[in-house]
Order: sequence, then C-alpha cells, then structure tokens
Amino acid sequence: MYEIPKIWAGSQSSFEHMLEAMASAEQMMQARAAVRDPFELPPLVAVQEGVGIVDIRGPLVSGSAGFMRLFGVTGYADIQEALMEAAENKGVKSLMLNVASGGGAVEGVDETSVLIRSLSSIKPVLTFASGTMASAALWLGSAGGRRLASATSIVGSIGVTTTHIDRSKQ
Repeated sequence: MYEIPKIWAGSQSSFEHMLEAMASAEQMMQARAAVRDPFELPPLVAVQEGVGIVDIRGPLVSGSAGFMRLFGVTGYADIQEALMEAAENKGVKSLMLNVASGGGAVEGVDETSVLIRSLSSIKPVLTFASGTMASAALWLGSAGGRRLASATSIVGSIGVTTTHIDRSKQ
C-alpha cells in the first residue's frame, strides 16, 4: 500500500484532503476488483511454471474490447492490463506473448509496444507466433526480447497500401 511521506509541506487541511482522496481511490480500486466480468471471459494472462502467458489473439482494437472479446477481438487496454498483472505477480519470472492475430487498429499499438519493451527491462519477454502475426500484432510481438514462430506460422506485413480508382464516369 501507499506509504505516507514523512514530511508534508502543505497545510493540515490539504494533508487531510490528500488522505481522504487516497482512501476514496483505495475504495474505488476494491470496488472495481469486486465487480465480476458479466461475460465470464477467460483472462488474457495465465501463469504456468513461473511464466506469465499473455494471449494476443484476433483483431486488435483501441481501448478495451469489452463484449467484443466474445467474438475473438482483443483490445490494447486489455493487453496492457494483462501485462501489468503479470509484471506485478511475484510468482511470474518471465513473460510470453502468445500471438495469433492478423493485426488491427493503429491507435494504441505504439503505447502497448512501449509497455512491452519497458517490461523487458524488468522480466524477460518472449514472443511466440502460434498462428498469424502480422501488421499491428507483429509490431507488438517485435517489442519482445526474443521472438519464435511455429513452422506453420505466418509472420510479416506491417502496413498496407491500397489503390482506389474511380471508374464511376466510365
């Protein structure tokens, strides 16, 4: 939990407001933890023999996927939450990104890859392409310290260029 600083430069009133805010934030965190997932979806992170396995699957979207996880969609906020959960778990000695995604939205991918790279300085991060790892999924997977792929995985393709020709007047 949070340790109160030994020196307080503000007034007694501001100190008391700070303590109230901290207590309120703690209550909110406890209430949030008590709320069950109404869809009872499996978590994105599983721990096996000291390895935190984070699943990155399906289309990737900005923010949280919410109910769309029922349809195989993964949100960057969901991935970030799973990564932080694994990083904070003292029983997790290393992380593995289990990637099976063709990619998705650009918004949020850079922030998530920066988080993966920063976690690499705390715990080793391995990326395993168990299926397709392309586009935004490749961006995320490349942030891991070491990358592996199965013999039948499809790995590659960042960015797509499309040509559109207007033939309406023909």
